[in-house]
Amino acid sequence: MRTNHVPESMSLEIARCRVLLSAVALGLLLFHAWPHVVTRGVDGALTIVVAHFVFALAYFLIVSDPRMRSVSWIAVPWLDTAFAVALACATAGTRSPFFAFTAFAIIAAAFAAHPRRALQVAFVCVAFYVGLVLLDQRAKTDLAVMRAVYLAILSYLVTRLALRRSRLEADLRSLERATQREHFAREIHDGCAQLLAALDVQLEKNRTLIRGGRGAEALTDLARLRDTVQREQQDLRAFARRLADNDPSPTSSVPGACATRFRLDLQCDGSADVVGHILAMAREALHNVERHAHAASATVRARANGTEISVDIQDDGVGFAADTRPPWTIASRVAQLGGLLRVRRVISGAHLSIVLPKV
Repeated sequence: MRTNHVPESMSLEIARCRVLLSAVALGLLLFHAWPHVVTRGVDGALTIVVAHFVFALAYFLIVSDPRMRSVSWIAVPWLDTAFAVALACATAGTRSPFFAFTAFAIIAAAFAAHPRRALQVAFVCVAFYVGLVLLDQRAKTDLAVMRAVYLAILSYLVTRLALRRSRLEADLRSLERATQREHFAREIHDGCAQLLAALDVQLEKNRTLIRGGRGAEALTDLARLRDTVQREQQDLRAFARRLADNDPSPTSSVPGACATRFRLDLQCDGSADVVGHILAMAREALHNVERHAHAASATVRARANGTEISVDIQDDGVGFAADTRPPWTIASRVAQLGGLLRVRRVISGAHLSIVLPKV
């Protein structure tokens, strides 16, 4: 017994099809739908199909358990092969169930992530069938050999398609992993890395305040800094739970947040440092509006005026409470650049007005 890479739905579907095949074959035999199938005794073919039905039903019940669905037994494809060969030994005729059972054994092996094993199954079944035909002088050798050739061709085509499918799935998984890695790298660079940079600036600012004897102001700023770190920690924990599929809640905590319409209008010039901070502030503003504002629309606008750059962030959401401070990450960037940040109270929504030196 070993684990393989068969999708759970595929493993269960193969088991279900095996039961269906066996049930149909058993029903047809019981109602004598093959009057000329059996040349070596009805009892032999019926016994084989009944045994196959018991095997198929038992295996289906096993893989129906979610804990066992991703587990497969190496012997299963060869059991399918053994039943097909046994039917070939017990029956001979144009309507022999051997062909249906052989085709299923090949297809099941190919689509259960074992394409090369499907070729082995096909070789064993075709070889046994041809050998039995050659030993049976009553059989029409030419017709039987042509059936074997067609079965071999079918086996090759099914195996080739299954191999191609496996390679495409592997390429798709590789592409998905690369996309996820790129997404996480971008989130870490634009999120955590920028936050740590802002924390570094804020801590250095508080060191300066403490050295200058302004301990009370530094303590107030550190308390606000601690609140910000705790909020970011909660967001990181929620993100980690979503990655582990332990939290099915959506990324945003605001119902309908994805319906917010954003307008980004940036027309300014400056150093790479200033422009980078403006883009980071715009990104943070979009996240804040999406998570907290309940806004229908929001605008981020930047303009260069002489030696200054003005940045306006406005939305039509719930706005800031009377005692709410400006977003800390944006405020810290403005302070780092030596700019000015004002929160304007408007009738509906929030409005941040930022003025930065054009350096």
